Amino acid sequence: MPDRTDPPLATGATAEVLAWKDGQVIKLFRERASFHGHELAATRAASASGLAVPAVIGGLVEVEDREGIVFERVDGPTMAGYVEDHPDEAVGCAVRMADLHAEIHRRDVSGIVELGQILTWAIDRADALALDTRKAVLGILDRLPGGSALCHGDFHPHNIIMGASGPVAIDWAMGARGNALADFARAWLISRLWLSDVGSGKPKQCWKAFWPAYSRRYRDLIPCPDDELADWRIVTAAASLGLDGSLDWIQAATALRRDFVHAMLNDETHPWTA
Repeated sequence: MPDRTDPPLATGATAEVLAWKDGQVIKLFRERASFHGHELAATRAASASGLAVPAVIGGLVEVEDREGIVFERVDGPTMAGYVEDHPDEAVGCAVRMADLHAEIHRRDVSGIVELGQILTWAIDRADALALDTRKAVLGILDRLPGGSALCHGDFHPHNIIMGASGPVAIDWAMGARGNALADFARAWLISRLWLSDVGSGKPKQCWKAFWPAYSRRYRDLIPCPDDELADWRIVTAAASLGLDGSLDWIQAATALRRDFVHAMLNDETHPWTA
């Protein structure tokens, strides 16, 4: 059992991470959900492919009537914390993040959920978009190519631990098998929200250097056709409106994503395209 007198090691919208046995942590989910098994499978697939990820210990467990997953403990700051503490190293960390993301996408996997299924489900429930808009986005998704690349689904500096042996990718809750460009587009969307002064105040200068450096490095490593990437950006922005419940309270974040989808479908300008 986790020691409830100790504060969580990390907290998020859907779970908290607590110290477990020696060398282990447990991720305890706030609510039961059928997709928790997807995180288990995606993390195992990433580990089996040779990537630096926390090892899974066993399967889903029950603790205090909550579902959880036990992982190998990886100590170190998140890349987000490290960059803020060492702003002069922002560009170097961005390159390391891009290198790791490209390495993830070079892994072909099977036996885990298809990214297209997740995106379709999320777009269908994106109530901020009108039904005809959702249908238009689903039409774009239908004509985009699939793939067998390992995709993290939520790759950003808070989900990377600066471990003793190098960066470690954590939180594979949205890990899936699909087109690498979709996963890169998702990281692009996160970067736009990160830099949009939404909810958490003006972004620090280090992030204004970090995100362009990440994008440049990734595109040097993985070919990214502009037209296809533009379509994936529309799809991932629409899907995020049905997927990212933790952002719903930030009205401006919802408006930015909704307006971006509308602008791109109607060949209009948007602050994110400047």
